[in-house]
Amino acid sequence: MMHVIIVEDEASSAHRLEQFVKRYFAETGGAYTVKTYTDGLEFISEYAGGGNIILMDIEMPHMDGLKASQRLRAVDGYASLIFVTNMAKYAIKGYEVGALDFMVKPVTYFNFALKMERAVAIQEKYIGGTFMLSSDEGMVKLNVSDILYIESGKHNICYHTRKGSFGERAALKDAEERFARYGFARCHNAYLVNLAAVEKTRGDEVIVGADALPVSRARKKEFLEALTVFYGNDGVL
Repeated sequence: MMHVIIVEDEASSAHRLEQFVKRYFAETGGAYTVKTYTDGLEFISEYAGGGNIILMDIEMPHMDGLKASQRLRAVDGYASLIFVTNMAKYAIKGYEVGALDFMVKPVTYFNFALKMERAVAIQEKYIGGTFMLSSDEGMVKLNVSDILYIESGKHNICYHTRKGSFGERAALKDAEERFARYGFARCHNAYLVNLAAVEKTRGDEVIVGADALPVSRARKKEFLEALTVFYGNDGVL
């Protein structure tokens, strides 16, 4: 199920986006929820995660969309963020907070549907539900989206997650096959990365969470191509 959040202070614009959301999911047949906030401060004060697609106005009272988005990224690096604005020049700053795209008002349904299709496709890649990991500490329940990267070493693999690190006796190749459909790719023979967790690339490194992982020469082209495809052909990293 997709959880769509609209942050928009103009009542007419918020209503228009709500109707577009309902129309889009009626046409595609997907399950969804939609919730609207009237300003950035209200949104960030209540947000506790769980949003898939955030439609964010930029010019709002109390807290503008850019500041709200900075606060959002401090607690949620996964939601697909789309800015809705009167002026495209402001939306460019959105890429600093990992915005997926932007729409200029007045928004047309055709443009809205294109942006939503891309956002939904990205979200579906890493909403993989839960699985039980047979770790050294016993059985651990994890969400696929909790995994940052998987590291191999000495006939074992280690899942580095938002909940901590957990070891499992398995081969990295097995994990690669298991999570391929959710947007994981190797940057190195010893590392399998959740592409949704990538913060940025830097030379021969990729930043995943708080860790800098090596990108090997043999894997670099394939990894960067996988990253570009995951975020769309124009990319944002």
